Amino acid sequence: MPRTWTGKEDVCAIAEEARSAALKLLSVLAVIRWDDKPDRIENILTSTLLDGSVESKSSSASSGDPLASTSWEEVHPKHTLITPAQCKSVWKQFQSETEFTITQVVSTQQAHMRGNGRLPPPWAMVAITVLGFDEIMMLLSCAGILYTCSCYLRVICLSGL
Repeated sequence: MPRTWTGKEDVCAIAEEARSAALKLLSVLAVIRWDDKPDRIENILTSTLLDGSVESKSSSASSGDPLASTSWEEVHPKHTLITPAQCKSVWKQFQSETEFTITQVVSTQQAHMRGNGRLPPPWAMVAITVLGFDEIMMLLSCAGILYTCSCYLRVICLSGL
C-alpha cells in the first residue's frame, strides 16, 4: 500500500537519513571482512559521495578522487567485491533513481497543503447552484417536505421487515 504524504513529514530529512543508511550498506558490501580490522571505506564513501557531490569530483578524478581507483587502501584486491569506481557509479544511479521519487513526494505534499481546507472553485459552486435549483425548490416547498418524510418512513418500515 503506498504511503500517503500529508505535508507534516520532513521529506528532506527522511531522504537524507535513507541515503546515509544506503551508503553505510554500500560500504559494508564493498569488501569481504574476515577480521575486525577497522577500515576507512565508510568514511571515504561518506565524505566523497554524501558530503560532496559526485559530479564536481568527477572532473578531478586523477588528482584527488579516492573513488577513481580500482582497489581500496588497506584491503587486499581479492577481498574487494565492489571497487571504488563501481561504488561511485552505483551511487550515481541510486541518486538519479531516487531523486524522481523524492521530487514526486515533495510535489504531493505541496498539492496537499494547497488543497487542504479550501472550498470548491467558484465555477463549481455556480454549477451546483444552477443544476440543483429544482431539487432545492422541491425540498423547500410543502410538497417536497411531505414527499421527503414519506420516503424516510418507507425506508424505515422496509428496513424493519
